[in-house]
Amino acid sequence: MNTFFIDLAANELYSELKRIDRCISWYRRQQIRLEDGTFHYPGASFEVIKDEGETRLFWLETVRVGKDWTGKTIHRFKQIQNAYEKLSPYQKPARLFIIADGDARIKLLAKLAQTYMPDVTVRFTTDERLLSGLSKETFIAWNEEKDD
Repeated sequence: MNTFFIDLAANELYSELKRIDRCISWYRRQQIRLEDGTFHYPGASFEVIKDEGETRLFWLETVRVGKDWTGKTIHRFKQIQNAYEKLSPYQKPARLFIIADGDARIKLLAKLAQTYMPDVTVRFTTDERLLSGLSKETFIAWNEEKDD
């Protein structure tokens, strides 16, 4: 069921981007060669049209609660940070979108991201937010200072 949720949540975003005719490319688990010759496989990698003649590259990860999900998430965040450090500037995504299975999980994920992926710009969302369509409330930039 976990894999089903990951694909379903990612496809919700893909569908919205296609609906507004912004998605140029979408790859699930794309192999990306890093500068040291190793590879990284983001959950999804996609390019969208921002403005006329301007595009942006993004990565997508989906987090779902399960057995040792925090340990697995920390491991994945470390992998992403390691990959990000070994990417050439043109390969770096503008942002990493993380789809959580609920708003309540975002605060913890934001703390983990800040700790284990300090160089990566992250935005959070949920499958419910994606189902509501793209708007200003779809993606959250969690601000640690604002919460404390």
